[in-house]
Amino acid sequence: MLKRPDTYIQAFINHAYGYFYPNVHNYGYYIAYFYFGNTEHWQESYIDIKFAMDSPYARRILEHTLYLTEKLPVVSMFLSAGFYVYILLGEFVFLFSRNRRSIAVLIPDFCVVLICMASPVNGYLRYIMPVMATTPVILAWCYIVSEKRMEREGNM
Repeated sequence: MLKRPDTYIQAFINHAYGYFYPNVHNYGYYIAYFYFGNTEHWQESYIDIKFAMDSPYARRILEHTLYLTEKLPVVSMFLSAGFYVYILLGEFVFLFSRNRRSIAVLIPDFCVVLICMASPVNGYLRYIMPVMATTPVILAWCYIVSEKRMEREGNM
């Protein structure tokens, strides 16, 4: 590492590019549409996993629908881990410019992104879901911070 640190940096970037490149989609291939059986989950020392739909035709329709959803121009952006990382960075810049103390709400989301980057997977949507879930709340927080600043400037 001391002799060629650029190799390690390149390897890390190649491993974590899915969190910074919004065009990487892993959504349709990792949708689990199966469930554990209604009886005991363990049968003869293995987990009894059954598909929710017994029909292979219905499963194929679901797979093709997910694949089509990945390819829709605007909808596909919301199915990308990189898109939410860029929204998080935009929220950080906005809150940093308005009220530096208000960026504390972003700490959990940044921790999730850092853990995702250190994990052995690249750009899986299910691991960035905490960031996806908090994005509307933090956008509302950005609006509140902006309104409070406008009130303060209006009263001065």
